[in-house]
Amino acid sequence: MLNVIDGLVILMIICFLILIVKKFASKIKNAESYYVASRSIPFSLLVGTLVASWYGGPGLLNTVETAAVSGLAAWGIWCVGAHVARIPLALWVAPAVSMRTEMTIPQMLKKVYGKKVSFFMAIYMLITLLSISEIVALKNVVAGLFGESVTWVVPLILMGVVVLTIFGGMMGVAVTDMLLFFCMCVSIASATSALWGNVGCWEGLIQKLTAVYGPDTTQDMLNPFHGANTLEVVTLLFVSLKVYVHANLYQRFSAADSPRSAARSYLACFCIFIMMDFLLTIAGLVVGAERPGTNIAQSYIAMVCQVLPSGMRGMFAVGLLGAIISTLDSVWLACGMMIANDIIGELIPLSDQKNILCGRISIAAFALIGYMGAFYFTRSVDVTKFFGTMTMSVQFVMAIMGLFYRGRKTDVAAWAAMISGGLTFFVIKFCYPVVTPIGNIDGAFFAVPVSLIVFLIGSRFGKEYTRESAKG
Repeated sequence: MLNVIDGLVILMIICFLILIVKKFASKIKNAESYYVASRSIPFSLLVGTLVASWYGGPGLLNTVETAAVSGLAAWGIWCVGAHVARIPLALWVAPAVSMRTEMTIPQMLKKVYGKKVSFFMAIYMLITLLSISEIVALKNVVAGLFGESVTWVVPLILMGVVVLTIFGGMMGVAVTDMLLFFCMCVSIASATSALWGNVGCWEGLIQKLTAVYGPDTTQDMLNPFHGANTLEVVTLLFVSLKVYVHANLYQRFSAADSPRSAARSYLACFCIFIMMDFLLTIAGLVVGAERPGTNIAQSYIAMVCQVLPSGMRGMFAVGLLGAIISTLDSVWLACGMMIANDIIGELIPLSDQKNILCGRISIAAFALIGYMGAFYFTRSVDVTKFFGTMTMSVQFVMAIMGLFYRGRKTDVAAWAAMISGGLTFFVIKFCYPVVTPIGNIDGAFFAVPVSLIVFLIGSRFGKEYTRESAKG
């Protein structure tokens, strides 16, 4: 458990965060400076906030949990595969978004499909961005660090994140994310190193795994391309593609100081993700060997707290909590921006000051809704998979085709793609599941092709806004 020295380390970092928020709160002049930092975030700061905001608590703990069961395949198949699938995001999507004048995905889609589609999409995206998985992960991390009975810590942390986001704006969030990114890297590296040495390095790990699982299973677990549930891996890889339409990343690409910075930053993130995932995979293997059959996430936290010295345990706590905090502040800021600009701003005109006030109130309300929703879930991975596959089914085709397809795009095609994809997903998910010997096939695998076909058919009908705008 944590001691006084660990508490002092945590308190010192909290003081740094307060000073950062105070500094940048005074520099907010208008809506653009609040939501996208006046499009001035440089490459180095962009890398830090992208890694910190995207590498959340569920991703961190899920990697450890998957590695404890599947071995090195958690890294070789799931982690590497997911990041490789996102390389086009850096090469084409990031610079394209950075060159646009719009700040949100609904604003971009408004020019393609019209106001009604954009308004609906904003509401739908808010539902998928409730951050329930992060809050569930936060509850598990707090339970592992402070004990199951210390329930008051969770709402306290959430209130702190709300204050940070409300007053810091995009630049304040980016700088605090950079600090938390540093803490995350140091804590993950030190934790894995300590666990690795404690288990007896490679020889000790093999002996432990063999004693628990037997030689054949151990050999499979040490093969980075073997041992994982194929259907589970494919589903998670598929879900990883939702990043192409994630409001949080688009906001950061919009805040970049140049299209080149936006592209280079995500390529740099790719390298960092690969290294961090490998360290977490090794940690997961050690935990699986030392404490099989337990709650892997909480066992991981407990084991690290046992092997790390005082002070470093505090840094580890900040790194774990920082992974969650940096994701929450980023998502909540993106949600506040969408509510102020794409929902309320579409109904009534707002000045810059009223726009910022509306965004701040929305952030607080959104955080409260997410906290209440987290009571209905115990595993963050379940929330991640459900909202991820639902996003792919309803939003993916319409958004990607709207932003990057050069052919005919109409409002009818958008509505048809969203409705057909959503209906296909829910029918297969809840009414007529497709069952195989290794598990159920997620409805999104059928919903996305159906949505694409219906979109192409629907594009023959309806209003083409882009062509009319060009004529105007």
